[in-house]
Amino acid sequence: MNLENKKSKLWQPLLLVAIAIISVFLAFRITSEPSVPSDVTGKIITMDEIKNKDKPSVDMVMSHVYNISQKPHRSGSKEILRVRKYIIDEIEKMGLKYEIQDFNYSIADRILQHYQRAREHPEKWPYYEGKPAEGYNTWEEYIVANNPSHVNFQNILVRIGAKNPKNTFLMMAHYDSNGNSPGAGDDGISIAALLETMRVLNQNPDTENAIYFLLTDGEEDWLVGAKYFVENPLFDLKKLNFFVNLESFCGRGVPLIATLSNENDNNDKNILKMLSKNLRNSWSFSFFTELFKFVPHEADSTLLYERGIIGVDIASLGGLASNHQPSDSYENLSKSTANQTLKTTIDLADYFKTVDNFDVKSDENAVVFPYWSGKTIVLSNLGMKIFAVIVSVLALTFIVFVFIKKQVKVKDFLVSLGLILFNLVLAYPIMLFSSDLQNIFPFIRKETIGLAIIAAFSLIIMLLFGFVAKKILKVKNSGIKFAIILMFALISLATAIWFNSASYIFSIPLLLMLAAFKTEMIFENRTVSTILRSLLILVTCIIFIPAVVIIQMAAPYYIFAIFAFSVLALLPILSAIIGEA
Repeated sequence: MNLENKKSKLWQPLLLVAIAIISVFLAFRITSEPSVPSDVTGKIITMDEIKNKDKPSVDMVMSHVYNISQKPHRSGSKEILRVRKYIIDEIEKMGLKYEIQDFNYSIADRILQHYQRAREHPEKWPYYEGKPAEGYNTWEEYIVANNPSHVNFQNILVRIGAKNPKNTFLMMAHYDSNGNSPGAGDDGISIAALLETMRVLNQNPDTENAIYFLLTDGEEDWLVGAKYFVENPLFDLKKLNFFVNLESFCGRGVPLIATLSNENDNNDKNILKMLSKNLRNSWSFSFFTELFKFVPHEADSTLLYERGIIGVDIASLGGLASNHQPSDSYENLSKSTANQTLKTTIDLADYFKTVDNFDVKSDENAVVFPYWSGKTIVLSNLGMKIFAVIVSVLALTFIVFVFIKKQVKVKDFLVSLGLILFNLVLAYPIMLFSSDLQNIFPFIRKETIGLAIIAAFSLIIMLLFGFVAKKILKVKNSGIKFAIILMFALISLATAIWFNSASYIFSIPLLLMLAAFKTEMIFENRTVSTILRSLLILVTCIIFIPAVVIIQMAAPYYIFAIFAFSVLALLPILSAIIGEA
């Protein structure tokens, strides 16, 4: 091979490596917190300073959080009396009318109710496994002894809008905190955003619709406030068109459409289209809303969903390690998350107050994922299923064709496939090692550090794969490429059948792999193939990396799946690069 040909073969893989690095950076930007506006000072201000201004203020949101999250304020505590008074005082300063839903309830009785549910469904609520604390014979005895039997709760309801509205909407959050946490993120940031949204909306309240703002008490004590509200509603819930429940783990990360519900249970196409169209920034993953059903959780929205009311949960899931901990404080709150939460509530309120014939009922679910920061694409669920099946069948047919034409050696193919499966299995002991590291070094649980470890281990696995395949076993590129195609074709087909909300993750890169490799076989000039491989790398990063980030952020205990997912993400990139090597 002459020097000119060597240079020709060298620059293309180096270009693809550079494109891979750039693509990884761009992909991480999708789920990164956007920059904070320059007019956000971080200064603590009062309502009087901006009372008559119609522009939303992030500083006011942060100031609300500062005042709400001075100390832990569990329902029934002295501190929640102060927090409640602050919220009511702020509402009165806006000149808004409000209703107080005052009631007494036994927290012990509520937890006992949940305990009975957990016994009936231990797979869903694994909270009462083993024996209770020393000195107690049964869980019932422990619950009664450690929780108050008589607590005063007060839900707060504000209404803005027409007396005879065409449509009725509800925006809600809870103002109590866990007894161990100041609750800046969970859920002070949501309450603060709703207060500021009320202020801005009240500057121009003329609307043919009605928007209710419900601030519930007792969410952290198994949804006591929401339970009482739905059983004793302060307005006709049958006339409620749609609700939005705001939640946050620790006031970090982007607001994610976490769960939504109607007759189809999840991923309703019309709801997702409505949110994508009317929110300046929205983040949603259809596979995540499906997976979230299997994560033990309950929110105030659960009680509305159970009554067939259509709505959505929007939650900031960053900072899971600080959830219900003293570190969920104002000092650790993200200004970017405060800004994005406020933008979300303002956008929704603006839409709710002006929409005419509101109807999001649909018989079709959707496949949805972000393609850029705050921008999502909503696809037909059936269309994506058909697409994934067709691409998978084409890939399998392509593999059969190259075997018939003897364009790949069976040995190279089987060895490559065995190495891929071995790498996926290798993710399990790495998962165990990573779990041990988290126990020894708790700071590893932070999202950025956890993601860095995942990326490092996954890259090591892929480099090991390439070294063993190419240098030790002398496997040709064709065997590696078609083994990767087979793996993706089988997963794409399986997800299309059983878990279609995630099928796009595999079917779209698979199509690009087929296009790149087929082009390489047809054309002697590899420029077109290199362009397609570059596109394959970019699209794979944009699809896989945000998905890995969201799973790791919201459910780090699924670390085996995260590692396996990361290894799979690197396979198309590896196939693109080795094709030029």
